[in-house]
Amino acid sequence: MRHKKILLFLILALLIALSGCTDILTLQKENRELKAWVEALQAETDNLYQLFEDISLEVVPANVMIYTYCYKTAFGIIYDEVGGQGSGVIISSDSENYYVLTNNHVISSKPGYPRVEHEIYDYKMNKTRGYVVFSDPNYDLAVVRFRKSIELAILPLANKNPVKGDRVVAIGQPEGQLNVITFGKVINYILPNCSDCNPSESSVNFPCILHDSFTNHGNSGGMLINHQKEIVGINTFGSTDTSYGLAVPVEKIQAFLAEHDFLFNNERID
Repeated sequence: MRHKKILLFLILALLIALSGCTDILTLQKENRELKAWVEALQAETDNLYQLFEDISLEVVPANVMIYTYCYKTAFGIIYDEVGGQGSGVIISSDSENYYVLTNNHVISSKPGYPRVEHEIYDYKMNKTRGYVVFSDPNYDLAVVRFRKSIELAILPLANKNPVKGDRVVAIGQPEGQLNVITFGKVINYILPNCSDCNPSESSVNFPCILHDSFTNHGNSGGMLINHQKEIVGINTFGSTDTSYGLAVPVEKIQAFLAEHDFLFNNERID
């Protein structure tokens, strides 16, 4: 009987020891998983810091701000009004000019104001006169040229539209702030619902990129890029109750430019 009690005690002690080993193994596994998660997070953070630095140096110099001024004359008096303020991105150049992609509604004149002028501010706030090359409310896109004075960056277009979940970056001048960079991702594609849009300025009827890179008034016409620093969209609409934005996708940008026989550095877009 005594030997049975000793044997039972030894078995219980062994089970307790094995149970402790199991807890230790589980804890070690959890620690390994936590360490791997922290290392992955650190790597992603490092990548974002590097991307932010690259964008600041390579992409922001392609960012511009656009002011549209509208003029009319009544009884010999000239009246002027700011038609709009938005953003734009340099997509091409020739020997004398840079060419900026922006929204049609950014460069449009107000009703009743027959004359319109445009001021372009580069990322360093150097001011120059801008001239509309062509525009189309059906895409809500426009190309504006301005004369070269300093060396600025030129961004390429992506080959295809981004897909749901892709990481994107918006750059523009929200509320007149300069060179604001915001990170996000593609949420979906939806048809814009702009009930108060003037059809002569914006009459987009195709699905646009819904994304959560924060945008605000003044981001209109500004770039939406991927992490390869290619243009995937032009920010066009914002939401009044969320931070989501809508952007004309790059395949529509390509169609718009092709319809107007636009040349990229003397090469025609297909």
